Amino acid sequence: MACPPPPVEDKLPAPGTRRKQTPKSTTPLVDKRRDDRSPLALAYGWAVRITSISLEMVVPGLIGLWIDRQLGTVLLFLVLGVIVGVTTGMLHLVRLAAAASRRGPSARTSPDNHPNQRPNERPKTTP
Repeated sequence: MACPPPPVEDKLPAPGTRRKQTPKSTTPLVDKRRDDRSPLALAYGWAVRITSISLEMVVPGLIGLWIDRQLGTVLLFLVLGVIVGVTTGMLHLVRLAAAASRRGPSARTSPDNHPNQRPNERPKTTP
């Protein structure tokens, strides 16, 4: 014979009473730390992003061309593939640009730091 389940406590407040307000978190939602990766790592990251966007634009057209050759149609699927590829590539590019603008300028390219200057190095002044 099975045992009955244990009683469940009622977690709702009693009628006529208010629920306790929990204090809001004071931790920031966005992390403002700098990107401390090397310039080569940053360049590889951008190269991967740009390559993936360009492949998103080209590959659907090539698939459409292959389908056209298999079915014997004249440029129908090629045109559809190009439209799909350019649309998805542009959407990805817009999202990438929006994310980059939300992050703001990095410490490496701020007006205070010259791109060829190390972050902790003082700018050279001429007398």
